[in-house]
Amino acid sequence: ANTINATALVLPAFEEQVNAPVSTTIDEVLLTTGTEVKAGDVLLKLDRDYVGLQLDGRRDQLSLKENNIGLLQLEYQRDLKELGYDADIKKLELAAAEARHGDAQRLLNIGGATAEEVEAAELAVKITKLEADKLDNQLSYSRNSLAGRERRLQLEVGMEEKEVQQLSRKLRETEVRAPRAGVITCVNENLGQRVEEGAPPVPYTHLT
Repeated sequence: ANTINATALVLPAFEEQVNAPVSTTIDEVLLTTGTEVKAGDVLLKLDRDYVGLQLDGRRDQLSLKENNIGLLQLEYQRDLKELGYDADIKKLELAAAEARHGDAQRLLNIGGATAEEVEAAELAVKITKLEADKLDNQLSYSRNSLAGRERRLQLEVGMEEKEVQQLSRKLRETEVRAPRAGVITCVNENLGQRVEEGAPPVPYTHLT
């Protein structure tokens, strides 16, 4: 067996750069350059306050929009009931006007009413019928309009929920963890230094 002295450049089988999930500052460095790490080890911690405030604001917005949906549903029920009552009342008024018109027509036939009275009763029927049709149209429009507003709010709620989920994930990622076992080849140890979203606080190397 012979011993041979040689020099060589050892290349990693895999290199990975762990980027900052948000724009914030470096709060604490737990592992330094040259440290061997296992998957999931916390390498450093970024400041959580900014992301936490954003997350709280989004949660407030989500609660507000969910509350608005509840209020809209109450409005929806109230307005539709009121319009429904008005439409029913107008239909009763139409039936009464038609009855008066029929009475005036019969009285005209036996000489107990004038042609002008019959015409007035007929005009009242036409006016009441138009008012009834108007209320029916308003009721139909209100159903579609309020349902459309509710759908829009539900879409906004869905968007806010996605924002909350994304910010919650970013908040968890302020604890920068090793994605797999390896060796830290470089780490930014400048506490308080600002890092931008996507910037590399931890270049990280995996050796085999």
